[in-house]
Amino acid sequence: MGAAAGWLAVRLLEKSRAHRLAENRLESVEEAAAEAILRIDGEGVITAWSPGAEALYGYASDEIVGRPVGALLTEPETLGERLTDEVMEQRRRDGNVFTASATAIPVESGETIVVARDVGELRRITDQFRSAEATYRSLTEHLPVVTYVRSFTGERETTFV
Repeated sequence: MGAAAGWLAVRLLEKSRAHRLAENRLESVEEAAAEAILRIDGEGVITAWSPGAEALYGYASDEIVGRPVGALLTEPETLGERLTDEVMEQRRRDGNVFTASATAIPVESGETIVVARDVGELRRITDQFRSAEATYRSLTEHLPVVTYVRSFTGERETTFV
């Protein structure tokens, strides 16, 4: 009986150490990451807030921890189960809405870890690039001249006629 109790105590101690190590690693990642990393409990309340989250949303940790995650989302029901790079509208402290890519990962403790990053600027630049490319193609296809594009480096191959 004593051996079984001793073995059980050792297993619990090992599990506790592993849990503390995992928590420390996660906290290190949260501190170093440029992305917003936040933890949400099973009730939808924010329980942890990274420096990246502070920079992205504008809330200091002590202002937002304990508040519902719905304060950040324009559509609160969109965050619940596992998400991977889901693009959604979110709200900053000043009320401005921005486009973010969010990944939500439920963990064993019942919490959900959310990683978010602003993709609005990237989307705007991509749209501008596509528009400029479409304008260029339209011009070159309708002008009564021959137009071509050659690579600047290497064998200087023609890439568009």
